[in-house]
Amino acid sequence: MPYRQVAGVPGAVRLLGSSVVARLPLGTSTIALILFVHELRGSFAPAGAVVGAFTISGAIGAPLQARAIARLGAVRVLVACAAGHAAGLVALTALATAGASTAALVVLAAGAGALLPPVSSCARAVWPEVAPDGATREAGYALDAVSQETIWILGPLLVALVVALAAPATAVLLSAALTLAGTLLFAASPLVRGHRPGPATPGAAVLRAPGLRRLLVCTGVMGFGLGASDVAFPAVAVDLGRPALGPVLLALLSVSSIVTGVLWGARARGRGGALETQHGVLLLVLAACTLPMCAARDAGAAVALSLLAGAAWSPVLAVQYALVARLAPAGGAIAAFTWSTSAVITGLAAGSALAGTLVDATAAPAGFLLAASGYAAGGLLALAPARSRPALA
Repeated sequence: MPYRQVAGVPGAVRLLGSSVVARLPLGTSTIALILFVHELRGSFAPAGAVVGAFTISGAIGAPLQARAIARLGAVRVLVACAAGHAAGLVALTALATAGASTAALVVLAAGAGALLPPVSSCARAVWPEVAPDGATREAGYALDAVSQETIWILGPLLVALVVALAAPATAVLLSAALTLAGTLLFAASPLVRGHRPGPATPGAAVLRAPGLRRLLVCTGVMGFGLGASDVAFPAVAVDLGRPALGPVLLALLSVSSIVTGVLWGARARGRGGALETQHGVLLLVLAACTLPMCAARDAGAAVALSLLAGAAWSPVLAVQYALVARLAPAGGAIAAFTWSTSAVITGLAAGSALAGTLVDATAAPAGFLLAASGYAAGGLLALAPARSRPALA
């Protein structure tokens, strides 16, 4: 069974476990910042500006981090980024409490976001070196995708607990502490310390790898759909007169994604050349699973359809990670994964902005239609014959 082979790779369990701890702030930081700034300013506008700066700077900073890793090594960059990121969040919390301007908070948030440690990219870059065969590697990426979904469930719940017991400021400081402690734990993993990718390929040169630019475009378009979806789910809850249902629907997406991700990884067979086709087909399946949300007319239907909407997520991500690893040139795996992260975040920001405008002008179904369109466009591009898109090959 592929999962037994994954567990049999020396250090793999520790790699996965420490990466979950190190990435848990991905599920806590943004919501903690929103609640914290809103509590101080009494408005979501400054909170949105702070979180927007935090998110976009992460997309811009990721390729620069890859270049630093190529020169200095993963461990040094991970530790330095974790320290800087945590310091930025602590400074933001202190200055916001002292009454600093929104502009100052935006600058601090941008700095903290740009220094978010590239844990995900480093973890995924290790698998091609340590997995004994393609099936084990695919199972490892499936577990990575599943663990990422647990972050989106546990993170918001942890913030809710901390806010209930203390205050939003404490949740922001907890995110800083988790980033620092988790990254140090991850960087101490033998597989990370022993990562030897060979001569590094410069970050921008990675984009010349055959097929990688096309994959990044598909990934960005998928991120666009995800951004629209993130707006549409809370919006449908508001339309139904049940605003508190929004976070529940988003959590249910992750629940079904975890189930299908585990099943997908258990059937990993080292599919090799079929990955491109599977990526395209799975994106089309994701679009088909999302469209029924347009018809949600009551809370029960919304709950059931949200489970359906999340069913293809982990398989899509598992195949996407395997493709990035396969297409990356020698020494360029970390850079390729950071470019992939940047593509997702950029698409997510664009999708969220456009969906917000459409949903305000119409209703939640417009957001789901936009999300499904993004997933479908990514799927069709992935399946298009290479000769019809030479500029992206």
